Amino acid sequence: MAVVYPFKKYNYKVTVGSLGDMGFSEISGGDISYEPIEYREGNYESSSVIKQQGIVKYGNVTLKYGLTANKALYDWLNSTQTATVKQEDVVIELLGDDHKTVLTSWTLQKAIPIKLALSDFSATGNELAVESVDIACEAIIRG
Repeated sequence: MAVVYPFKKYNYKVTVGSLGDMGFSEISGGDISYEPIEYREGNYESSSVIKQQGIVKYGNVTLKYGLTANKALYDWLNSTQTATVKQEDVVIELLGDDHKTVLTSWTLQKAIPIKLALSDFSATGNELAVESVDIACEAIIRG
């Protein structure tokens, strides 16, 4: 029987709807959880409750990237101040060692940016400037 190794997590591509392919140094979050519905009637022989699957909730996804002159994500976030914010599908593709083969993917459907955070600045620091954007979505679909 062949040994099946888990995928490596450091080769990935992110496409933000009409904004196109974008580079990010780190992606975090993206959890899916179901809020259980508890129910019990007074004549149950057991003292426990019945639990059924309730509403699904999708956690926010944080994308971190090196600060450049490209303001596309900032402009998308800034558009949320008007009624014309454009929901975008964000596709995260995990790539193979050849940087081309898509091993699996996740689509954040109807995503909107909800937070932008700047990195700390220090005159004595030796790091790159990094921004992060938090994305909220209506569904996370694994491809």
